[in-house]
Amino acid sequence: YKGTAGEQYAVDNGFDYELIGETPVLVNPVPTATPGDGCVTLEWEAADNAEKYAIAVEVDGNWTVVAKTSDTSYVLKGLKAGTEYNVAVIAKFDGNWNTDFSGAIVVTPNEAVSKYPEVTNIEYSEKYHQFRLTWSAVEGAEEYGIAVKIGDEWKVQARTDKTKFTSPKLKEGSTVEMVICAKVNGKWDTGDLDSRAFEVTVK
Repeated sequence: YKGTAGEQYAVDNGFDYELIGETPVLVNPVPTATPGDGCVTLEWEAADNAEKYAIAVEVDGNWTVVAKTSDTSYVLKGLKAGTEYNVAVIAKFDGNWNTDFSGAIVVTPNEAVSKYPEVTNIEYSEKYHQFRLTWSAVEGAEEYGIAVKIGDEWKVQARTDKTKFTSPKLKEGSTVEMVICAKVNGKWDTGDLDSRAFEVTVK
């Protein structure tokens, strides 16, 4: 028992010992969070006497368990970019879940970063039968390629390190199927060309 000669003897001689009648402290871990794209990686220290862990998210003022694990980390997926979430990790002790959510933290996944250039504006010149494209920047892009579909093949018609392109004079009423690609780390990203394509009709 605590405070007895037996405990003092164990301490003096460096013995491992366990006190009789001691109630173990059952404390839920407090996680840390690393944001990702549409997800957050949670990590925590193992809790003494914990049998398992559950990840809970606060929804409309109520806590909902969304996953259970025996590990000390978990990737919480399916989160909306830029949105804040209240998240807690609770532990199971002696067959019962400790539903103390006081160690909850606020997590926010990364803002969504577009993998491809997205057209944000198309301007037309009826006088010169031209058009000007403006698109969103892609992180790490060294240059952009403006490709036109000719027959069943895509042909690059122009390259630029800007996020704008003005066409040459074209035939009024002609329709052009186009796509914009980004060059990142020396490679052109040509994925999903057909689904990203858009049409421009010359005025």
